[in-house]
Amino acid sequence: MRSIYRIGIGFLVGLFFAAGYTARTISMERERAAAEALRQGPISVPGVSIASTRLVGGDVDLEPLETMWEVLKHLREHYVEPISPSKEGEMTYDSLRAMLASLDDPNTRFLEPAQRKLVTDAAEGKFHGIGAVLGIKRVKIGKITEEHLIVIAPLEGGPADQAGLKPGDDIVKIDGRDVLPLQPYQRAEEMVKDERTKSSLELRKDLEAERKRIENGIGIFDAEDLLVSDPNENEKKEVELTVVRQGSPKELQLKVARQLFSPTPVESSIFENGTVGYIKVNCIARNTGERLADALKNLRSENVKGLVLDLRNLAGGEVSSILKIAEPFLSGKILAIEMKSRGRREQIQVPVASTEERWTKPIVVLVNSGTARMPEILAAALRENIGAKLVGEKTYGDFSAITLIDQADGSAVAMTTGAFLTGKGGNYNGKGVPVDVEVASAKGDPQLKTALKLAAKGGRG
Repeated sequence: MRSIYRIGIGFLVGLFFAAGYTARTISMERERAAAEALRQGPISVPGVSIASTRLVGGDVDLEPLETMWEVLKHLREHYVEPISPSKEGEMTYDSLRAMLASLDDPNTRFLEPAQRKLVTDAAEGKFHGIGAVLGIKRVKIGKITEEHLIVIAPLEGGPADQAGLKPGDDIVKIDGRDVLPLQPYQRAEEMVKDERTKSSLELRKDLEAERKRIENGIGIFDAEDLLVSDPNENEKKEVELTVVRQGSPKELQLKVARQLFSPTPVESSIFENGTVGYIKVNCIARNTGERLADALKNLRSENVKGLVLDLRNLAGGEVSSILKIAEPFLSGKILAIEMKSRGRREQIQVPVASTEERWTKPIVVLVNSGTARMPEILAAALRENIGAKLVGEKTYGDFSAITLIDQADGSAVAMTTGAFLTGKGGNYNGKGVPVDVEVASAKGDPQLKTALKLAAKGGRG
């Protein structure tokens, strides 16, 4: 995930509200003049580079901002209680959240400073909460489609892993509270539409039960924030999750701790009588590439004949970090193509590794449904560029390009800015990368056993 600095309509909203509570003596006339100036010429904000050189009337419609200013003015002048600067700050954040939520894209959202810090910590290998990468996925339930909170990948050895959470688990309740989708009233609306199929008494009972479910529930973003953050002194250190697991006949209840967790980025071993090296990547942090290089150096000294690279239950990561991981295997090659807005495209090229750092022996890659985003892009590139065999199960299928735009107050906007294709144009977004040798997960890890045997044969089945 790249962090860039540029200005857009989201930043303007925040900038306007910030001016309101840090310099309250500014008149509405001056504020209107500032808005008009935005229409006429370029914006200059210290420390912020502008994405476009000019904002003119045809580029951005500022009337919604003027409406927001009008509402804020009336609140300041007529609301029964004075509105404090801190309250106006809350209003700013709530406005930004609502604005981005209207795009109906779970990956595009506003991050408060504390949430932004969680992203920074993850890039440094420090994970908070239950120790799992979570995602929001649209699921069809009867006639409606709603967002569900899904476990993409529990981190190796973390609280979620120890509690038994699996990739694909659908978290439907937290401590007995239903996890609510972005539009929680859809089910009630469907009940009313189907009123002819029920008596008025049955309908009233169903609607009352739905009202209580919504009233006692927790919004999906709040649920996600809860599970990826550490408990404060007034919160429980353990949560009970109710999950729906594919293939399981009933819901499962699992108790999971919330705590700071720092996994070992890379683990390595040697199998098959010393002939096959094995590297498990547990997280994509900024030092993972260095740890991987160290592991490869040790395996070279043991003169192994092949390598199994385990990318199972590995999700997320920054582009810069995955490039460091890819460098020994794909030196100078194309990792992926990023398709951006307005038809733009950019090749993501792997840096050139020194001769002694390059890995030239056969590679077998282990993947599963918990292999998501940057790791599945890497897996596809390894197969496409050097013929690596993929063993296990189809990957998650999220090739979205997410850009993080930092703001001056420590907050940020996460925004979908495109999608990745493979270097040869393969599109696996929403589909997942298929494997060459499919092996279901089971006790005794038959996936690993199959990969080791394949690597011992030089990657040829």
